[in-house]
Amino acid sequence: DPGKLAGILDGSFAAVFVEVVQGEGGLSVMTEEFAAALNSLCRKHDVILVADEVQTGLGRTGYVFASEMVGLEPDIVTLSKPLAGGLPLSATLIPAKINDLLEVGQHGTTFGGGPVTTAVASKVLDILLDPAFLTRVREKGVYLGELIDDLSGHFADVGETKGAGLLRGFPYRGGPVSEIVAGARDNGLLVLSSGDDIVRIAPPLVIENEQMEEGIRILKKTLKGKGAH
Repeated sequence: DPGKLAGILDGSFAAVFVEVVQGEGGLSVMTEEFAAALNSLCRKHDVILVADEVQTGLGRTGYVFASEMVGLEPDIVTLSKPLAGGLPLSATLIPAKINDLLEVGQHGTTFGGGPVTTAVASKVLDILLDPAFLTRVREKGVYLGELIDDLSGHFADVGETKGAGLLRGFPYRGGPVSEIVAGARDNGLLVLSSGDDIVRIAPPLVIENEQMEEGIRILKKTLKGKGAH
């Protein structure tokens, strides 16, 4: 709510941390209006704006950063999981105005650069920064959204599609989400949960349409098996 944000955010804040798509919080997606309000208010009050792109960055939404998708202009961006293709590596992107505030020893890292992980990350970035690759991810994300929409058309217990790109999901109102996660696993499909009632689907960025279709078929089978209506 941009209006409520304006009534709360002032110069007493040091920083605001946000996820453009809430990976663990229910897959809600930030609106462009809210992003614009954050940009404006943080600049006005000299508050540092931090985008947590650990789950949403590096192509997951079809953009290098999900922030691009809604026009968010963060001062700091945090990256991790996909950065080195599964090897432990994280990074924090900072501008000069932040770097100038840091003294030696004030900022360290457990999963910082190493010769093997950074070599892998260099190759991963070559792939992820290819505009054609990102276009394909966006196209797949649209198709996955359509498949989930079809799923909700078959089951009243399945709510409207949530998320963006290839970070998608749906509310399930027919019982504990853990039952769907476990049932899907037993049927050969790995899905996750998000928030209180969201089934989260986060496939590899190289997934093909046929594989997504098979995944939805397994979800249908799982939902039927759990008595979803």
